[in-house]
Amino acid sequence: MKKIEAQQISDNIVDVLAEIRREKKVTPYRLAKDTGLSHSTISYLERHKLKPTMYLLIIIADYLGADLGAIISKVMKN
Repeated sequence: MKKIEAQQISDNIVDVLAEIRREKKVTPYRLAKDTGLSHSTISYLERHKLKPTMYLLIIIADYLGADLGAIISKVMKN
């Protein structure tokens, strides 16, 4: 897998999580406050200025009640 492909997959996973966040009407501020992450971290992630670590993905997915494994599988198939 090339670096650019890995970056696109990473961005797509973040996009799915951001979409779930919006569907659940959770603001970036609320997500940051409730997870202990900084608001700037959430903002940078969703604008693709910061590549997520597995830790960040797990924290965000867990908070949103999302199945991270299923999201990764779906993104990898596309």
